[in-house]
Amino acid sequence: IQFSISDFSSIKPEKKNGFILLNPPVAQRGNEQSTESLFVMIGETLKKNFVGFQVWIFSNSDDCFRNIGLRFTDRYELVNGTQNCEIRSYELYDGSKKDVRRDSFIRSDNRDEDRNQGRRF
Repeated sequence: IQFSISDFSSIKPEKKNGFILLNPPVAQRGNEQSTESLFVMIGETLKKNFVGFQVWIFSNSDDCFRNIGLRFTDRYELVNGTQNCEIRSYELYDGSKKDVRRDSFIRSDNRDEDRNQGRRF
């Protein structure tokens, strides 16, 4: 595990896959606009720089999840003190989910063919 402090929008991972856990700050009364732009930036950076990663985002803010702009693949409801929260999972991929499913099917079909090569029945 590596820890560092940097501008999230400028991070370019060295590897093509990984795991990210985020707990972004939520809006404070009167400061909703800056938090909204933060969430939009996080979503855009994840889509652009983190293809192949699985991301979990923890928040008590529906606005956070809405402004991230990604579709979650899984979610769990949690309680943090007295606040109801959620942690949502996002799988980041290039293209559409339909393309990813098709490519996955083609790869698994090719593995079946490879396994059957040389077999005699």
